[in-house]
Amino acid sequence: MKTCLLCIIGFVLFAGNLSAQTLLGTIVNKKGEPVPNSTIYIHELARGIAADDSGQFRMTLHEGAYTFEFRSLGYETLTKPITIGRSGASVRIELEEKTYLLEEVLVHPDRNAEDPAYRIMRKAIAYAPHYRYQVKEYTSEAYIKGTFTIDKIPALLKRSVKVNNENVDINTLIGKPMIVESENQVRFLSPDTYHQKVVALKTSVPKEFNMNKGLNTLTSSIYNEQFGGQISPLSMNAFTYYIFRLEDTGVVGDQTLYIIHVIPKKKSADLLSGYIHILSNTWNVYIADLTSKELGITMHYRINYHEVKPSVFLPTTYDLSMKMNTMGIKASGRYYASIQYNSVALNSSAAISQRQVSKIAGKAASPNRPQRIKQLEELAQKEKITDKEARKMAKLMTDASVTAFRTL
Repeated sequence: MKTCLLCIIGFVLFAGNLSAQTLLGTIVNKKGEPVPNSTIYIHELARGIAADDSGQFRMTLHEGAYTFEFRSLGYETLTKPITIGRSGASVRIELEEKTYLLEEVLVHPDRNAEDPAYRIMRKAIAYAPHYRYQVKEYTSEAYIKGTFTIDKIPALLKRSVKVNNENVDINTLIGKPMIVESENQVRFLSPDTYHQKVVALKTSVPKEFNMNKGLNTLTSSIYNEQFGGQISPLSMNAFTYYIFRLEDTGVVGDQTLYIIHVIPKKKSADLLSGYIHILSNTWNVYIADLTSKELGITMHYRINYHEVKPSVFLPTTYDLSMKMNTMGIKASGRYYASIQYNSVALNSSAAISQRQVSKIAGKAASPNRPQRIKQLEELAQKEKITDKEARKMAKLMTDASVTAFRTL
């Protein structure tokens, strides 16, 4: 009996060691001021977390050592190891303001010269099909938390609405922040199929106020021709719709970070505006900071991408804000989404194609390679490519990736 009791006690203690612990943190600048809109990425878990407007975050983790990456626009990225013990942990993270290098890039610019953004965007557009088809499938968990506030509503619409299948007088909701919390399981299948299952949902937002428009970006890729219902800045025809300006540059690891201003050529609900951050060697999106306007509804998306596997960059956090001023309705909302990738399977043939193109910088194209690969190599060797060459390279990338995908 005594031995049995000791075994039970030992099992309980062992199980306790395996239980999740709490990590509390605050992200501030060198002056001790909170850094809002910060994001946290845990390398070992391929998991993103969004801090709140006060720079605070909270998460549960099993005991162990983890590598954290802290990021916020305008600040240097900080990578920091943190060990979670039995009693959890509490951390205070200080971020330094980012030093930009734009003056070094644009020395005595010629007013008639093309903006350097076009050279960068041609490369990014050319490589977009690779990133579109790079992942064969993945499974992930998305945790979404947000608030929604109705500020004004016309008398015609002042009636009962449904909240959790119960009738509620909408007048009682005006001016009061409503909360939505959701845990979703997502499965992606290349090229553009998403299966989403809501595991848990808690909401006080009336179903009449459909928020799917903003949340659709969670099941959309910026590397597609369309992103969230608008024409992507990485579309093969992006130069027809957008003006690009190089705003700033920085350094991320051994790569240059280009901050590109995206300006629509005309006012249209089909177009986006804002900024995309592009890395120089891999030509992938590092941050997307974009806005859409449609029928009195303004949506702002800030999406962070991390390297969840070698050379595989996927969205890990979303910061979505919305303002509505249409048909007498005024409302606003904000949502944060944190993503954890449980499995990521690659289109191996497409990955090989990318390595082939990446390795030939500065080398002559091999005469023994297939014609398509030779053309890709020749274009990739060029420091500058034209709009036509960018579209050609993107098409070659697409053809190669689609062919590889169909043979799997």
